[in-house]
Amino acid sequence: MNRTTSTIMAVIGMLLALSIVSCKSAPGAAPADPNTRGGAEKTAPGNAGQWEAAKTDAAAQRKLAQDFKGAEYFPSDYQQAESQYAEAEALRPSDPGGYQEGAKQYTAAADAYRQLNEKNLPRYFEEEAKTAQSAREQAVQAGAEKTKGEALQAADAAAQEGGRRYGEKDYYAAAGSYNAAREYYSLAERMAAGAKLRGDITSRKLMQYDGKSYAQGEENTAAADAAYQRQDIPAAQSAAEAALANYQAVIDASWKGLAEERAKAAKAEQAKALEAKAQIALKSDYAAAEAVLAQGDGAMKKREYQQAHAQYSQAETLFAAAGRNAAQKRRNAENSIKQADKKVVESGQLARTVQRELAGTRVVK
Repeated sequence: MNRTTSTIMAVIGMLLALSIVSCKSAPGAAPADPNTRGGAEKTAPGNAGQWEAAKTDAAAQRKLAQDFKGAEYFPSDYQQAESQYAEAEALRPSDPGGYQEGAKQYTAAADAYRQLNEKNLPRYFEEEAKTAQSAREQAVQAGAEKTKGEALQAADAAAQEGGRRYGEKDYYAAAGSYNAAREYYSLAERMAAGAKLRGDITSRKLMQYDGKSYAQGEENTAAADAAYQRQDIPAAQSAAEAALANYQAVIDASWKGLAEERAKAAKAEQAKALEAKAQIALKSDYAAAEAVLAQGDGAMKKREYQQAHAQYSQAETLFAAAGRNAAQKRRNAENSIKQADKKVVESGQLARTVQRELAGTRVVK
């Protein structure tokens, strides 16, 4: 049995354990069979036995409605059932007639809750399935299929178990399975997101900007992997969150450093543009570059380093273009002056030649 199969089997074992305990989504232990009226009427004699059975059934159906959002989804139906249950609870039977009336009241309340649950439970578990699917999509989008495929498979197994348990009307176990699936999907998403940031950091050698946070992120990642291997999902989730935060700190620090580097580059291009007299030759172009540079300075003051980096990069490009164009404009002007001077010289030479020719003609005559 490979490690992936072992992990999934461990998840299934955990889900089987959840079937006998309460889950986060629906607290409280489930009755043995909440969809049937209890067996007390078969064992308790007379009307008292019927009363006990009806009371147990009503309590079981009421608990289902309470634990699976019956009051939230269908408030009027829930209040109606609650009223009937309160009437039954108010009775204090002491004779056969009283037990018979009490059984009747509890049966009516149980039926009201049962009708509510017939609408409520499908809606609740439809939402559970959709929430699990949404969590899966987020994990896949983060890259979990490539980096944390084992955790994703474990989550898929838990979600499938939730659907199976719901089909068997084992509602508390189903809720536990869906809750486990969400936790696994969330863990896979966090770990994949951390791995993505880490890859960006290492490929671009950004750890130089915040080596301490990077080292802490590496420790967190190792702790998350170790916790996952021993199936301590809360500890794995906590460590994965810490790793993600530390890697993000490195990214944030790198943007600050990168923005500062781009600011220097932009101001170097600005100096070149000034040397080329761009502020005179291309006044509007230079002013536009200067405005973007000021926006970069403003973003730096606000600690919006990524935005500052983008604006400094744009300012660098604009100053460089303004400097080049101003220099080219100056060269074109110089060439025009040279051409004009050349024409003046050529015109003077031509005039002197014509004069000499005219003088020679007169001499011949």
